[in-house]
Amino acid sequence: MLVRIKLLPNETEAQFNALNHQPENNDHIANYILEHNGQLPPQPMFEKHPYLDDFELQNFDKYIIGTFPPISYAYDHPLLVQNGIGQNQLPQIPAFHGNMGSMWKYFFNENELNELQDIVNQGLRIEARDYIYGKLRHLKINYSDIIKYTRRTKYNANDDGLRNITPNLDLIVQILNNPKAKYLNFNSSTLFNNPNIGFGVIANNHGQNIAGNLKEEPKSLNLFLVTLQKLGFKLELGLPNGEYYSINQQNAVIINNTFKLKVLANLRISVDFVKIENFEFKNIQREFVLITSASPAGAAAIQLAANQIYVNWFANQIADVQQNQPTIKFRKDMYELFRNNNWEALQAMNVNL
Repeated sequence: MLVRIKLLPNETEAQFNALNHQPENNDHIANYILEHNGQLPPQPMFEKHPYLDDFELQNFDKYIIGTFPPISYAYDHPLLVQNGIGQNQLPQIPAFHGNMGSMWKYFFNENELNELQDIVNQGLRIEARDYIYGKLRHLKINYSDIIKYTRRTKYNANDDGLRNITPNLDLIVQILNNPKAKYLNFNSSTLFNNPNIGFGVIANNHGQNIAGNLKEEPKSLNLFLVTLQKLGFKLELGLPNGEYYSINQQNAVIINNTFKLKVLANLRISVDFVKIENFEFKNIQREFVLITSASPAGAAAIQLAANQIYVNWFANQIADVQQNQPTIKFRKDMYELFRNNNWEALQAMNVNL
């Protein structure tokens, strides 16, 4: 597991150890809510991602990769629906980023967004989900999250509170088995948000400490990279037409200086042999394009004001854009470039210090 947790306040080791760390489903949460008149468990339980099986990944060259949905999905459980419990707390759409639909207001163009909103306004939640997934398939873009199981420290929508993370290895296997996989768009990343990507010391799957690895942070890109490292892959970062640098302690300073405040970078992964679940990968070397942006969460707009990528973009906008929800326009512009394969324009947003 990644991003391990300390005990919650007033929690004992025995209580923590009694939790089901990899549940087959989320029935245990629904049962608690039913038995306690709609209340969430005061001791957060382990959760399984509710939507990973809803969108079948295909051999597309593009991916968007997120983290984990807010707890509101739990009230969509048939047990709670049948008993009319928590139905005023349902996500707007039972899908990835369906809680408030924030991701899709950036990703869709005006006509698509109007069509989706019309469906939502009619209360057709399943049809809204199918609309989103249908558009993704039409555009040949895969969507998935990097977290399969997790436990929250608090019941909010902040990824920072996610702990004891089990990564979605099915996603990694699918990417490695997909010969067309090339462009990986992560909707949260320290490459975009932090002054540097951060190094730490983690243990690999054999219990050996590996110096110079990315810190375990609950952001989609960081969890993706840390998972690859723990599996035994060699990771190298590069800029277009530039040199690649191995992620190790020796290169920590130069990587932190080179790859901070980046929207587009290259990732090379390689390994002689690794077994992931029932799949074996031998003599693998793959190169991918990483695209990172501001999180679709509303709170991310506050952080953008101090981000030089956003500051540069904002300075080049006309006055009416600057005065009318510019953080929304910024994220819509980035997804439009991604949809249109405009890699040069995304690369041009990189800040070079």
